[in-house]
Amino acid sequence: MIDSVASKHIHRDREIFNTLKIDEEFVHFKLRNNEKMKVEGIGSMRMKLHDGAIRTFSNVRFVPSVVVNIISIWEMTSQRYKYVGSKWGCKVYKGRHLVLQGQKNKGSFCYLDGQALKRNHNSKVKKKVKFSNVVEVLGDTSVGEGVCSLSN
Repeated sequence: MIDSVASKHIHRDREIFNTLKIDEEFVHFKLRNNEKMKVEGIGSMRMKLHDGAIRTFSNVRFVPSVVVNIISIWEMTSQRYKYVGSKWGCKVYKGRHLVLQGQKNKGSFCYLDGQALKRNHNSKVKKKVKFSNVVEVLGDTSVGEGVCSLSN
């Protein structure tokens, strides 16, 4: 959903994030009804838009308990995007270039014409390699030093 009141982009599906920082404490998110929701991470995600273009959104809050994913107009306008709304839909421009568009439903909520892209699970995963000075007895006759071990 495209929201003109939300202050941050929010998404609930961890699989959508290309990058996601989860190793620190994040501020809770406050809704209009004063309900607090826990932010479990911040990262970037990619979306395929109405024209087939793929756009990356940064500083997206990972909030698994949120009901609707939100693109924040406030955050976009703070980055010099321009929002134009009508009774049928909404559009976001960067200069003269149409960046996002959405259609309004019966409840006057504007939904983005596009889809979030899941991160590519076929990409190579980098493993950290660490070396230790542990001596291991391999069988009963050989001794190895500087054993290599993999850690996640």
